[in-house]
Amino acid sequence: MHGDCCVVTLFLAADTTPFNKTMEKRFFLALVLSFLVLVAYSAIVPKPKPIAIKEDISSSPSIVQEKPHVQVREEQASLPQPIILDNSFNEKELYKLEDGDLVFSFAQTGGFIKSVYDKKLNVNLDLKDIGLVPQWAGFYFSKNLLPKGIEFSYLTSEGAEIKKVYRLKDDGTIELAIALNNINYLKSISYDILVGALAESGKPNPIDQRYFESSYQVRNVVSRKSVFGLKAPIEINGKIDWAGLRDRYFCAVFSPQLVVEQGFIKSQDKAPYLMLHVENDEKAAGKSIENVFKVYVGLQDEKKLSAVGLNAERVVNFGFFDVIAKAILFLLTVIHKVVHNWGLAIVLVTTIIYFILFPLSYKSMASMKKMQALQPKIEELKVKFKDNPQKLQMATMELYKEEKINPLGGCFPMLLQIPVFFSLYQLLLRLPELRGAGFLWIKDLSSPDRLIALPNTLPVIGNEINLLPLLMAGVMFLQQKVSMGSSHATGSTAEQQKMMAIMMPVIFGFLFYKMPSGLVLYWLVNSLLMLIFQWKISATK
Repeated sequence: MHGDCCVVTLFLAADTTPFNKTMEKRFFLALVLSFLVLVAYSAIVPKPKPIAIKEDISSSPSIVQEKPHVQVREEQASLPQPIILDNSFNEKELYKLEDGDLVFSFAQTGGFIKSVYDKKLNVNLDLKDIGLVPQWAGFYFSKNLLPKGIEFSYLTSEGAEIKKVYRLKDDGTIELAIALNNINYLKSISYDILVGALAESGKPNPIDQRYFESSYQVRNVVSRKSVFGLKAPIEINGKIDWAGLRDRYFCAVFSPQLVVEQGFIKSQDKAPYLMLHVENDEKAAGKSIENVFKVYVGLQDEKKLSAVGLNAERVVNFGFFDVIAKAILFLLTVIHKVVHNWGLAIVLVTTIIYFILFPLSYKSMASMKKMQALQPKIEELKVKFKDNPQKLQMATMELYKEEKINPLGGCFPMLLQIPVFFSLYQLLLRLPELRGAGFLWIKDLSSPDRLIALPNTLPVIGNEINLLPLLMAGVMFLQQKVSMGSSHATGSTAEQQKMMAIMMPVIFGFLFYKMPSGLVLYWLVNSLLMLIFQWKISATK
């Protein structure tokens, strides 16, 4: 999250101070305020840290090795040591079942969802091993195909039967029923079940990884835990309504249709996973037990997630300013239904938001223009009291009072826009609809625009030329030039202004060069609108 905040704070510093730099104090005040925002946001959304747990849960079974084509005929209620899942699972051992855009690959060994593929987006989900029970991971289940599902069954040598039935429902969910028959012949009827594990499906992507998150609801209270870089286990206690894992775009959610009061989140070989512990009562069980789970796997879509029940749609979250982000998402979705293009929808939403916040921008720019007009008098005071800083400060404040100017008038209106900037930044980075969505020369709004592919890799630029960040840097440079044209700065202040007019576009161009083009498009349009308005206000007498 620190990268997110830095971009916004730098943007605020750039916007709230047009770098007519006779206002050094004002500039540094903006930086200090922005830094405080950064510190506060970092405190609210910290990096993953080791989390102390109340009890030792190391005895819980860990993810175990699969054994394809091995018919195991003895109960494995507990395994002696943790063994990592074999990620090179033979594709011939998988059975594929399609449901809309998703293709589920089921493993017969263990009877679980090994992987999920999205046909529409042409991507393998980072979520895997959904429904795996570690105690049964070595069992080679027989399979029986259902009209909209699949049934796995395993018979122990003693005569006990384990069944795992996956049924695809019309509402987009999956019903997972686990039946234990002849339980007198089982060593234990309690087990752990994997909600899922997160692992990279492609090349390392820091933007995608930092959005790895687990969330769960206990007694109607939702807790969220970042699992990127997780080291210490996190224990979940209390009646669990639902628990889920999500990455940047997708999620897997389990809602137990029984009482489940314990779970834990762990990481193995940098692959975080979420597991629930099902404690069945042997005395009350009789000869058979059936546990049912309502499961959702797919895009983070609130409407689809609502089918799980118990407010499972709360898995979707855009950070501290979630409410604002979802309001913007609603507006963006409505406009997209009209224009049928996500790029154009971003342009229109950016324009609408700009004019909604126009009063704040106008107040800020008007204040800056008054301050510019006051620069010659402030320069005179600096010369007059160059050897007495205290008198200079008093004289400057008296001048502000006489001219009825608030030196902070240009800073605070822009700082009030921080929630909108944060919300848009999070939204445009996580909006799954942007994947594969084109606009003008852009083929994928969730990735850099990649106008030209280069034969060789260059420093900073890499092996592609992205046009949008360069256009954005150009607009910012023009914005600085317009500001300089109406400035009364002289001497060292004018030199500072010229230097910043070059530095800031370069810095922002560098920061945004590898950003998703949908996000850069927003900043470009917003900067262009600000340039037009600043030019008009600078042209007024």
